[in-house]
Amino acid sequence: MNRQPSVAEGGHDAARLLDSFERDRLAVFTRHGFYGESRWVTDRQGRRTYLVGRGHGHPPTVLIHGGLSQAGEWSLLAGRLPGHVLIPDRPGCGLSYRIDYRTVADYRKAATDWLLDLANGIGADQLDLVGSSMGGFFSIAFATAHPDRVRRLVLVGYPAGLGREVPLFVRLWGNPITGPVIGKHMPTDPEILNRHGFRAVFIPAAAPVGVQHSGRLRARLGCTC
Repeated sequence: MNRQPSVAEGGHDAARLLDSFERDRLAVFTRHGFYGESRWVTDRQGRRTYLVGRGHGHPPTVLIHGGLSQAGEWSLLAGRLPGHVLIPDRPGCGLSYRIDYRTVADYRKAATDWLLDLANGIGADQLDLVGSSMGGFFSIAFATAHPDRVRRLVLVGYPAGLGREVPLFVRLWGNPITGPVIGKHMPTDPEILNRHGFRAVFIPAAAPVGVQHSGRLRARLGCTC
């Protein structure tokens, strides 16, 4: 799992943008006390997952971010955690390999396989998993399929995928007609998104107290999902 240069598919300009994004994000982690480095793990199909990592030892703590986000979601928390910490970009996010989830037939299996390849790629027999939102779904899927590979499982907030119904706003946002219109008017500041957008959609007033408190914590951490 050696350091590798960023690879871009859009030419030199895109490569410079990706490298700049990588440097800037590492600087954000450093500013908040997490002195990590870029790492890459290649799966069985030759696809590369990007991680920000620090330390050594087993089992590592792996932080899995939510949807519409990337590893930087954990920048305010990571420096407070001891030992070996790894923070990957999920497939389709950040600097990890591209994927069109609309073509994925079994989403649970895809989540499980990704984490299995990640664990094998870093040489970890077991993981301490911390999942936020969609990262929680990935973590649950892996833990139920491979319970012997998970020592601890921490779910931050309400993991995506537990409910059967998708909120109307999310359905509209995912619609090819209404989605681009919503995207153009969405605020880019994560605090505004959490305060006036995602919390109102995903954490109703009737939600259990634990879920509400977790939502407040994640808003203070700057999480966007």
